[in-house]
Amino acid sequence: MQHDRKRSTITRWSGMAAIGSGLAFGATIAYLFGVLPRAGFTFAMLDDRASLLPWLAQHARLYGGLWLLYFISQALLLPLPGALVAAYANTNTRGSGVIAICAKLGYAAILLAIVGLVLVYTTSPLVASAYIRTPGDSAAILLLGDLFADTGKEIRLFSEVLLGLWLLGTAATLLQRSRSVLAPWAMLAIGAYTEIVAVIKISDPLTPLEDTLGLFLALVYGAIGAMLLQHSRMPEVDDRPVSRSNVNLTVPEQH
Repeated sequence: MQHDRKRSTITRWSGMAAIGSGLAFGATIAYLFGVLPRAGFTFAMLDDRASLLPWLAQHARLYGGLWLLYFISQALLLPLPGALVAAYANTNTRGSGVIAICAKLGYAAILLAIVGLVLVYTTSPLVASAYIRTPGDSAAILLLGDLFADTGKEIRLFSEVLLGLWLLGTAATLLQRSRSVLAPWAMLAIGAYTEIVAVIKISDPLTPLEDTLGLFLALVYGAIGAMLLQHSRMPEVDDRPVSRSNVNLTVPEQH
């Protein structure tokens, strides 16, 4: 009983963290599309580092706020893969193996996303400052900035590939085990969309599809959080198959 109560508490807090991640992801999108453009930022700068670096040198803190929000959204996701395993893997042996493997993919995706954003967050202001202070070396500094940015982008895209696999595999299990219908189907659809966007982005870096991915991920994280909160309020149900060794069959004596 105490173990079930502890697991329910972990599930509840993980659900709240998932909802918080969705809100932080939504705030990141609002910040990118609403706050930064008011300071002169344009999305064309993302493909033209020579115009991005001077703006970044003047708005380093404002630009850092974007990555801080993104970091919060990713950090809040860290309990989620394990919480889904704890909540749904105990009821089905075959499904337990699938969801446990997918959880490892989820952890890898989240950690890689954090590594990628930390790389971009820490190097971008330094490169921008060097670009302004040493105009004679601007070509070399641009090349260095492209190297850091491209490395961060490749890490992020690989993270999205793993993220899509995590969502797809976990959704396949939850469709059989979860009482919630909306969240598993949302995970399945958005997991597939994440895979498609990541693959297209790798082959076509200029595709705008990735700009829409954040909003869908924010929504699915909120749906997962609501599902976990609902699960934490439900009584534990033992769905294990009943074996004959556990059944006491008493044959009445005949007189």
